[in-house]
Amino acid sequence: MCSSDLAWVDGGYIPGLRAIACPVLDYQGEAAAAITLVSAMEPIADPKHPAARILIECSKRVSEQAGSFPLTAARRT
Repeated sequence: MCSSDLAWVDGGYIPGLRAIACPVLDYQGEAAAAITLVSAMEPIADPKHPAARILIECSKRVSEQAGSFPLTAARRT
């Protein structure tokens, strides 16, 4: 599954594997990397999970430090 800010798997592809990932954007607003959390126990694949919220904030901070604009802004063309 994915939304505009993150992607996740909830054990449907590989039983028991749960993961959530957010992009790190470069100065042009393009994905340059991703930050991912993986778990076999904790159901972190829910975007409302506390770990997911921390991951989203972390990717926003890293993106801004890499020269990107905030993820809530319109993309540069």
